Amino acid sequence: MIENSWVDVRWNVSNKEHYMDRGYHFTKLKDVFQVKALDLQEKSKVKVTVICETEGCGNKWETRRAIAQKYCRACTVKRQKATWKDDEIAALTDLYSYMEDLAEIAARIGRTENAVQLKASELGLKKAVRKKIIADDPYGFNAASIPEGVAMLFGVFLGDGWISRIEKTVNGKLSYSKSGGISGDVEGLQNIKEDIQRLFPDITLGEIETKKTHSPKYGITGVTNRISIPTALLNHFIQMGHPDKRRAENQFLLPSWLMEGSNEIKSKMISGYYCAEGTCFQMQTNDMTVRAPSFSITQRQYLEQSLNELVKQFSQLLKDLSIEFSIKIVETYTKDKNWKVTFSLANNYENFFRLIKTLDFRYSPYKAEAAKQIFAYYAAKSQIVHRNRFSGRHTKFLVDLSELDEPYRTMVERVVNRFENAKFNRMLPCEFPKFSEFVKEAQTLID
Repeated sequence: MIENSWVDVRWNVSNKEHYMDRGYHFTKLKDVFQVKALDLQEKSKVKVTVICETEGCGNKWETRRAIAQKYCRACTVKRQKATWKDDEIAALTDLYSYMEDLAEIAARIGRTENAVQLKASELGLKKAVRKKIIADDPYGFNAASIPEGVAMLFGVFLGDGWISRIEKTVNGKLSYSKSGGISGDVEGLQNIKEDIQRLFPDITLGEIETKKTHSPKYGITGVTNRISIPTALLNHFIQMGHPDKRRAENQFLLPSWLMEGSNEIKSKMISGYYCAEGTCFQMQTNDMTVRAPSFSITQRQYLEQSLNELVKQFSQLLKDLSIEFSIKIVETYTKDKNWKVTFSLANNYENFFRLIKTLDFRYSPYKAEAAKQIFAYYAAKSQIVHRNRFSGRHTKFLVDLSELDEPYRTMVERVVNRFENAKFNRMLPCEFPKFSEFVKEAQTLID
């Protein structure tokens, strides 16, 4: 463990927030100040004193915080040769059957990578290799012909789906079975169910269930709607590249059929994932500008290397779809330290219009209705802004009103006509309606 002594650190942009959150008083950038070693950032290059965690050892040595180990070299060698317990062997056998990252396996068991490798070799275990979708898939899909609907199902399952591995002992032998399903609101789940039955006609699905949820481990309590997914379809999703256990705790990358697929395939997958993990479209406190929509990925910190690659893949998908975005990474804690990566999508006219036109929100009707309302409101705003002689640069943001559904098309025409001859020296006239007023008036057209 790290000896909690005081060490010198310089203030910089990357550590300012970290240390201020821990109660340190900020002076100015490049100033030297003292912090406790245990408060250092995990990747800090500052040297610390480490005490071997082996009971009765007490060896001390100096090393950089970023590469601090739990045990001294002598104890590490002893641990590699130490007798493995039955539960450690069982865990190793299980993890080796589906997990590819040796460092992650070692972290789960609490052994060094070298010790894990030696024991796996002794037991004759073969390292797991992620299966790729196969050409003779029972549903006739392959890397070159994934239907758009399947890509969207893959996306929503990646976000709101789950797969559990259930241990069973049969005739004294340990075996595993799978169970899984998708959560969401009832109307969205009904649309998901219809798509599954259309694309996988031989799959029989049960009814949508509403159950109480309680998980002390993850701090979840409440009510959830869900639909169970048969094992045959779970296996199909796994073949397509879905992680076969909890995605926050297992490394995985997006499959090649998606990264090398058409933009239609990419937009459907992002659509499904956004329906599951994306924020609902809302306005800022001024009730005239939409908040930047966003979605996130959360994984354990010990999966940081694979998470970085996953973030690059999601970034590439958004770039391919010409969607502007920014990335924010924060540390969270749910029974373990996590990295939460949030993709914030730009809320300017052009990007917002492109986003709404590109994504399909039918797996989340609440998001779909909010998107439709704000899209219409922004369409009205862009028409007025375009007419303003001070903002001709916004010409490319205009929306064809024929793309709007009623009553919003009529409402936009009303607003535009209302200010047709108005003169004003600002982007929008003072009398331009707030979003809530716009929606309320549009609803009266229905009534």
